[in-house]
Amino acid sequence: MIDFSELGTIWNIIEPIVTILTIVFSLAIYFRDPLRRWRFFGYRPTAIMVIYDPQTMSVLLIKSNQNKSFWHFSQGGIYTSEINTTIEEIIRRELGIKPGSYRLRYIEEIGTIKIKNRERSQRDLIGFLSIRRKIQGKGYIACYIQADLEKIKKEIKAGYATTETKIFSVDEAKKLFESKLKTAPDMRVKKLRLLIEILEKVENDVKNGEGNGI
Repeated sequence: MIDFSELGTIWNIIEPIVTILTIVFSLAIYFRDPLRRWRFFGYRPTAIMVIYDPQTMSVLLIKSNQNKSFWHFSQGGIYTSEINTTIEEIIRRELGIKPGSYRLRYIEEIGTIKIKNRERSQRDLIGFLSIRRKIQGKGYIACYIQADLEKIKKEIKAGYATTETKIFSVDEAKKLFESKLKTAPDMRVKKLRLLIEILEKVENDVKNGEGNGI
């Protein structure tokens, strides 16, 4: 015959363990999403538009209002969980390119960069769970996008924050970023290394014959 009093005692012992495991599992699932994780710790999720042409091994770089002397990929904040909508909005706003002129290959989390104290601003993460009142830095997601750059050259135009656009070969872009490493401030050095890493992935993507049909 079952002694229910013993079962109750056993449950009293294991209940806290089950509760703790449930909380840990739930947190692991929640923070598996980099957007949630970054927002929670005060990092602004940012999408980098890696627009490249696999046929000519070239990439589209811009200069912006914030970085007028520095060539870099177009980028923008991610404020929803709809990454495709975010990509379309950034490309339309910053470059004037229509969705039918490019193809998203894949997206990839590439890391975070902390900003200096004097550069921290009030967080704009309203509606998202966060333990920080101010932005601590940015979390970057690279969006690898294929396009026939020569074909859409006339379509490309400076947009909201973009002041200038230019097509570089991947090799030219790498050398450009590498040339800045010695003189760039610490925060910029980490960003430059991320950009160089992105270009190396573009090279590997093309060399492996991935998605050469735009």
